[in-house]
Order: sequence, then C-alpha cells, then structure tokens
Amino acid sequence: MPNPVIDHVDLIAEYVPLVGCRAVDVGCGKGVLVRQLAARGAMMTGIEITAEKLAAARDLPVVADEIYCDGRAEALPFPDASLDLAVFLFSLHHVPEAVHRDALAEVHRVLVPGGHLCIGEPLAEGPFFELLLPVHDETAVRAAAQRTVALAPSLGFAAVATRLYSRPRAFRDFAELKAHVLGVDPARTPAFAAHEAALEDAFHHMAERVDGRFVLDQPCRMDVLRRV
Repeated sequence: MPNPVIDHVDLIAEYVPLVGCRAVDVGCGKGVLVRQLAARGAMMTGIEITAEKLAAARDLPVVADEIYCDGRAEALPFPDASLDLAVFLFSLHHVPEAVHRDALAEVHRVLVPGGHLCIGEPLAEGPFFELLLPVHDETAVRAAAQRTVALAPSLGFAAVATRLYSRPRAFRDFAELKAHVLGVDPARTPAFAAHEAALEDAFHHMAERVDGRFVLDQPCRMDVLRRV
C-alpha cells in the first residue's frame, strides 16, 4: 500500500501546537517552510549557511514576523532553552555526518524541556530518487541521516512518532524537471548533460501522468521527538 500524501506542515501540526510556538527551521533554504509555519502562528526563525538562499528568503514578502539569519546546525544562534520547536526538513542529510551529534546536542541545548524536534527526510527510494541517481546519488548521506535519527533517544530525546508519507513531485515536462534539478545545485550541470538523453527517456517511463503533469513519487519519513 503506498504511503499517504501528507503536507509537511499538517504533519508537524498534528504533534506541535503552532500558535505562539518559538521555532527554528534549520537549513531553511529560501524560507518556504518558515513562511508556512509562520502563517500558522509560529514565531519563526530560518537559519542557513548559504548567503544566496538567505538573500532569496529575505527578498520575499513576510507573512508574519519571521526572520532569517546565518547559522549552522552544530552552532545554533540561540540562548539555552529558548525555543519550543526545531525542524530539519530535508536538511539533515546535507549536514556532514561528523557533526550530526553536535547538531542534536545544539538542538537539545536550545529547546525548552518538552520542546519538539521534527526531522523530515527523503528516503533513498522511489521514482524521483531513482531517476536522479546518475546525477546526484544521495544514498549514503540519506542513510547517515537515518542513523542519526536512530541515535536521538541516546542523546536526550524521546521518540513521539514516526510517520512515512509521500511527497509527489509534479512537472509540466522534462524541461521543468531539468530546471528544478539544476536550480537546486548548478554543480550538477555536467553530470546532467552527460546523462540527459537517458534521463529524459527514464522520465517519460517512470513518471505517472496526472492532470496533464508528470508526477514522480518521493517517499519520506518524519520523526517527531521530544526533548527530555
């Protein structure tokens, strides 16, 4: 049976009261999740190490009082016990595994007792992942993220819930997929060019047609943890 399609924010909101929640999105990118959570009433900060993404996030209209700042997972710019929620959404696997323990220790430091940590990660499976293997193979880093989640109970966190869900990716055509993949990381351009013909063929074979768009499923997992 396929995993249900669940919105990230809806899933977090099942476990964390968002109104008035002091929260950080670690590795916020262009601030999509920051704005979504702020719209639900959370007091949001997004942190990023990439100046370009921070600039893009700051250039977009605010929905509440959300802010963005420089920061790293292993050195969060917050006082002790000052936050109610920390979120890693598709970002933990981008943090070097060598500092994963430090990152969780930092989250433990900045959360109030009883505060929540939500770690959402794409799994190393599914059509979207498999299609892009020749361009960007994240098998190892995604496995590392799951190993770290498994360590969380030994690092001061209690497991609240684990949810498997789907995040379908829809594209008008192959050109839109290409623009998305290279927009995320232009360094992928040579690998994409080397495999482009095979990628386009696989795209048309693997994608499901839904309402005139090409849809590729990406299985995901979210772990909800509580700071003890």
